[in-house]
Amino acid sequence: MQNLVLNNRRAYLSWSQKWLFENRPADYKKQYLYGESCYVTPEMRFGKRFAEGLEKDKTDDFEIETARALLPRYPKKEYRLDTEIGGLKMVSIPDLFDPYRKRIGEVKTGKLWTQSRANNHGQLKFYNLATYTKYGAMAKEIELYWFKTMKVKGKILLEGQVRVFKVEHTLADLMAFLGECKIAYRGIQKMWEDEIKKQQQQHGDKKVQHMFTRNVC
Repeated sequence: MQNLVLNNRRAYLSWSQKWLFENRPADYKKQYLYGESCYVTPEMRFGKRFAEGLEKDKTDDFEIETARALLPRYPKKEYRLDTEIGGLKMVSIPDLFDPYRKRIGEVKTGKLWTQSRANNHGQLKFYNLATYTKYGAMAKEIELYWFKTMKVKGKILLEGQVRVFKVEHTLADLMAFLGECKIAYRGIQKMWEDEIKKQQQQHGDKKVQHMFTRNVC
């Protein structure tokens, strides 16, 4: 019998939640409702190692240190913004952030990023919406730094160059995106309620109550 993990139920929306729920709802249910691991591609593993390396002040990894030298300096790395707008709580953690000059930097790896893709990327809108909510003004500068990768004998490697995409949003863009976020959060809550109701019907209220709470700590 699978156990629902109630302490995985978030009272806020993050970008990772929104993306996973909208793009791979079955994986969202597996990861957030039941605490199971989802399939991770070699590209995803590389991206995680790359991001975690940049988060540190220094590593012994030549690729990461080379990439670090190509990035501009920001006062904050992995900076958490807790905000609430229109009744929706949001948690945002940009890769790079300047709370003084209102600058957002996001680092990406992979095969293909374009200016159009960067302009429409929801993650940057998510972080800009958080900036607007917290500081009363949109970010003055948003940049996406793309490190192109290649696969050599099954191994993911950096090509050694970075391309910078400058992105701008209007307030109308952010308000429309806020609507998307609210829809996603309502959908997530409905998924939880539907799953709780389903298990109550299958196993009975008392047994389900025990099953829900025993993994909460």
